[in-house]
This record gives sequence, C-alpha cells and structure tokens, in this order.
Amino acid sequence: MPNRRIAAVVLVVSMLTTVGLFMGALNLLSLDPLHVPPPTSPPGETSEPTISGDLVLLADGEFWLDFMPSVPPEGAPFYSMIRLNITNTGSTTFDYLDAVRMTLYYNDTLEPFVTLNLTTTILTFAPVELHPEESIIMEYTNNRNEMIYPSIDEGTGLYARILFRYGDAGQAILTTSPSALMYTY
Repeated sequence: MPNRRIAAVVLVVSMLTTVGLFMGALNLLSLDPLHVPPPTSPPGETSEPTISGDLVLLADGEFWLDFMPSVPPEGAPFYSMIRLNITNTGSTTFDYLDAVRMTLYYNDTLEPFVTLNLTTTILTFAPVELHPEESIIMEYTNNRNEMIYPSIDEGTGLYARILFRYGDAGQAILTTSPSALMYTY
C-alpha cells in the first residue's frame, strides 16, 4: 500500500512539473527575443527580398558614427538609416506595418555587434495603410533615446537583421546587404 502512495505522489509531481515546464516554454516562445537571430549564412553583396504572406519586403541600411560638429565625452554617437521597400501582392489592406528592432552583425560573420530598437523617421511617422498591389518605402533609425557610442573602425562592414511586424500577427525577419560603416566629419 505505501508503495502505491509513493508512486502516485511521484506521478502527480512529475505531471505537474511537466505541465509547468510546458507552460513556461510557451510563455518564453511568446516573448520577443532580445536580439534578432542571425541568418543561416552571412548575406551576399545585394539584398534579397523576403516574402512573408502577401508582402514582398526588401531592406537596405546605412550606418555611421557622427563626429560633427564635435565629439561628446562618451565618443561619437552611432546612427543608422534603414529603408524598407514593401509591396502588397495580395488582396488584403494592411493597416499595421512596423520595424521593431534590429541586430547588427559584422560582415561575413554571424557575430552580433549590437541590438537596437527602431523608430520611424519623420517621412513615415503617420499611420500607414498598404492597399492591394501598392508599394511603399518606410524609413527607420535607431531610437535616439538609447544612444550608443561604440569604438569601431571606419569601413567596418555591418549588416542588419530586422524584426518586422504587420497586420494582426504577421512577422518577418529581413536582412540588409553589408554596408561599410561611415564616419561623418
């Protein structure tokens, strides 16, 4: 009799632990990652379009350190410009399009440099609707409230992996072609 009780207790504890681990795993999967994962291999010299549902997305990026008009004590601030060319090939109108964050990687590697939150530029600040068979270009930059001041050499190749969300629950990861880090003097 005591062996049955012990077995029952072990079985109940095992089931509760398994259910708890399963629920925890589901919660982790629903959270946004802190960084955008690398591609399976580094990108080539030209950007490749990403097809996600009815959207065809093409990303391009520029990155620079700003030495103008002077350099603050923290160092030269890092800036980025991400352009997304988005085409709706379907029959649905999308009223939510947003690039959330990007992780920058060193050229020809899968080694991350930094992850930055993105914000739209003034050109695309208004809410956007993308109707069937239309295209739009949206521009983003790194959030200026979260500035970084890296020490990185001019000409260093970087590419971005961008987390893009659309519609009610659509999501895609875009990759820019490599771009040489510029210095502004």
